Amino acid sequence: MGTIVKQNKQLYKAISENKRFSLAIFICFMAILKIQYSNVESTEYLGIADTKEININSSHSVKIRNIHVIPGQTVEEDELLMELERPDLDLRIYELESQLNELKAENSFNSEMNKELKSVKVSNNENMDSPLQIKINSMTKQLIILKRKKADLFVFSKRAGVIGSINVKVGEDASPFTPLITMHDSAPSMIKGFIHESIYNKTYKGQKVVVTSISDPNKIMDAVVASVGNRIVEYPVRLRKSEASVTYGREVVIFVSKDNPFLIGEKVQIKSFEKPNEIMTAHAQAVPVRKIEDVIDLEIGVDIENTKVEPSGLVYIKDLNQTVMISDDTGRKDRPYIYTVNNSGLIDKEIEIEGVKAISDMEAISMDENGIIYIASSMSEKKNGKVSDKRKKLLMIERNDFNFKAIGEVNFYDALNKVAKSNKSEEWAQVLLAKGNKKIRINIEGILVKENTMYFGLRSGSKLTKDQFVLLKINDIKSVFAKNAIDADQISIQANVAFPIDSDFKNEGVSDIALINGELYVLTVNNTGKEGGRVLKTVLADPSNHMTELKRFKGLKPEGITYDTSASKFLISFDQGDKKSKLLLVDKF
Repeated sequence: MGTIVKQNKQLYKAISENKRFSLAIFICFMAILKIQYSNVESTEYLGIADTKEININSSHSVKIRNIHVIPGQTVEEDELLMELERPDLDLRIYELESQLNELKAENSFNSEMNKELKSVKVSNNENMDSPLQIKINSMTKQLIILKRKKADLFVFSKRAGVIGSINVKVGEDASPFTPLITMHDSAPSMIKGFIHESIYNKTYKGQKVVVTSISDPNKIMDAVVASVGNRIVEYPVRLRKSEASVTYGREVVIFVSKDNPFLIGEKVQIKSFEKPNEIMTAHAQAVPVRKIEDVIDLEIGVDIENTKVEPSGLVYIKDLNQTVMISDDTGRKDRPYIYTVNNSGLIDKEIEIEGVKAISDMEAISMDENGIIYIASSMSEKKNGKVSDKRKKLLMIERNDFNFKAIGEVNFYDALNKVAKSNKSEEWAQVLLAKGNKKIRINIEGILVKENTMYFGLRSGSKLTKDQFVLLKINDIKSVFAKNAIDADQISIQANVAFPIDSDFKNEGVSDIALINGELYVLTVNNTGKEGGRVLKTVLADPSNHMTELKRFKGLKPEGITYDTSASKFLISFDQGDKKSKLLLVDKF
């Protein structure tokens, strides 16, 4: 009996010691976790999933003729929303048509009289250039413009979405810019958060955050802070602890992708992490924060129509402190969209150029000393050997804040083709004309404008050899828009030179050009489609001399370059095709 008791005491002692050992292991494990995450401090605040509201209005006084939608209705792109009337426009069209018919009848009578007067010989050209014919041509153009404005009285949705409110009734008159209909996206495009005034300095533009639904913790996603308010404001009632408890803080806007899991108006929690070298993602994994010199992914932060933005050119605009970007993929309907991108790689605005119906394959952008922006299509042939009208365009654009309006549009390809065929023996024409001299064959990849002179970087041409840099120069570029034509004496070749020889970069062509701090920067890519390219530098006055290599890229296709004067950094965009596009920021090369 004593032996059994003794054995039981020994067993109890062993079990007790084993428990203490297990407890010690658990305490050590928790201590390790605490040490591991002690430096990861998080900041939490609340927000509401929201979407941008689109106001549909008219810039003129109008009468509501018909309304084809109701609040809450889901509409598709190009769906008819309402019909408007402008009595003043109808009257002006009627008057102009009457005057035009009278002038045409008079011109026809004069033409018949001239035919009968056999002793007076009047050529067709002289008749076309007569004051009467010039007036007819001018009035015809006015009539076309007025009829286009009449067509705009049929209001179509520019994108798919949901009708929010209808603020007018059939038969009512509406003043200019009065909101007639409001629309919003079918899913949230942003989170509006409010961070308490006591910790308002814990968040900043470009900061990565984790957004989680309050009602469903499984609805979670990573996002990036797009902007932080510059003043302290009152919290919305929904985000207060109680209605009577007035709270103040800074508004934080976070853009989210269109496939986010949240409902419009859903209450969410926003969490950011303060450790400088890492943040916690939605999957609780530590990832390094990218350094400013790294190549970073371009993120689409708004619900834009064109989800396949392929950056093809950049221009930094100082007063906006933003970089404007164009895309050679212009979407399903070739809408004239440009984008703004910040230095965190976030594409935060999509802007439609006013006055341009459609354009495709935008490849080059530049801004002159007066802030006028120019955009060029590639002018290149498709696989069928043809150049569509949408790919032949050169635009001249003026800007007011974030509003961009075309003040000039020219069919540049046809104008250049016409003057080249008429001057086949010129050096520049020989570079542009295809075999047989029947048409030009070019691919414009970069442009720059200085003192009303435009330079075109040609990636390929009918008579360009591999690894060749050709810079076409056209003087008095604004006159091209005025007369929709180019004179032979305006055109010359500024450079026709081989790129610096490198065994790793054979068969390369220009992908962009930019004049930065008085020096000409040239981007190149591989013409065969292989990913890779270089940054070269030379002087605009004589690009054939002193062309030096500054940087090379393997596995990346540089397509646009600009210089952020506020941050003193170069920006280079990369078009990676089906992969995610990228952006590089660097102080110097």
